[in-house]
Amino acid sequence: REAILPGTISNAGAAVITVGTSITDVSVALVIAVLWQFPIPFGYILMVGPYLLIVLGFTLLVVGKHRLIESSILRQQIKSQATIIFAQGAVAMAYPVFTAVFYRLSGPQQTVFIIVIPLFKHLTKVIIANAAGGLHEFVGPIVVFSVDVFNVFYVAICMQISKTMVTTLLIIASDSFHVLVALRDIFHHASVVTTSREEGASSINYLEDLPVMLHNVFKDPKALSSGCRIRVSAPFSLPLSSESRSFLDLISKNLQKIQAFSCSRVETVSPSILETAKANPLRKGSAPRRLLTLMHPHAVTSANILRSTMTSITTEEAAWDALQALFHSEYLLMTEYIECILPLLYAIYLPILFQLPAAPYYPQTASSTPEKLKKDVTNIL
Repeated sequence: REAILPGTISNAGAAVITVGTSITDVSVALVIAVLWQFPIPFGYILMVGPYLLIVLGFTLLVVGKHRLIESSILRQQIKSQATIIFAQGAVAMAYPVFTAVFYRLSGPQQTVFIIVIPLFKHLTKVIIANAAGGLHEFVGPIVVFSVDVFNVFYVAICMQISKTMVTTLLIIASDSFHVLVALRDIFHHASVVTTSREEGASSINYLEDLPVMLHNVFKDPKALSSGCRIRVSAPFSLPLSSESRSFLDLISKNLQKIQAFSCSRVETVSPSILETAKANPLRKGSAPRRLLTLMHPHAVTSANILRSTMTSITTEEAAWDALQALFHSEYLLMTEYIECILPLLYAIYLPILFQLPAAPYYPQTASSTPEKLKKDVTNIL
């Protein structure tokens, strides 16, 4: 609903899609089980395809043929969402296959196979991020709740069924390495230095001076006409404080006063935000090393000095790099939250599943014993 034209899917329509998809998907699974066998062999993988088609079918039914014919923008948005959904389906199908392969390997082979995890994770993130590129800031949550969620469950299961402690330690080390790389990238964005002819190396207060920088960028016709990469708002509604809303409204008013745009254009996004400047590709020569220091523990530089020592282009680049650092920080926090919470939930889920009559039908508990279950939960935690 948030990624397509506002008002296209009402609350009642969303309820129809949810309930209709659930009932139809369960009915299809029951029919397959009756006609073939129960439990359905590789049922999770086989049911992904029908589920995706059912979701898409109910969505198109609720949106309506008339709206799709009238709006080319809506058709493009639906197509983009379908691409994302089917990419997510491919991820959902791949991880159970990897789990089955991992289960059949010996201890040393499992240790070697662990290398596949980060490679596949990176590949699927790139595919889904490219498919969701038009959603801009929403790319982060889509990637996290598409790839990282499945990856965390896969890693938790691999740690449960791993045959050597070396494999478990390697999984933990691999995850820690990628966190360190992500932190390094964030601090790279937040600590880049540029020199000024008048003042030498300059630094700013990250939270206090960044809004001033953004205000200066959006009131400078020269900077905007040369192709501003910074958009005012996200492509979907967000809850904003009154202070943030006032700041965005002020920037929007500045945008309305400037008519000479050569590389960027203004379009309406939502009733709550007046206008949005769409992002453009990076201009040649906008390397991060040209930006000023955005975070320094001992820096005390006022916004007035900043305005006097920075050109409009440098200010725009510095603001861009600061926003990139904030975006990457938010993404890393979401990822680590998922990687922390889901294993805990899985560790709670296993003992509950072990006590249920359906436990023999799940690979995780089919041959489990109380002693093995205790060891598995300890291994995950």
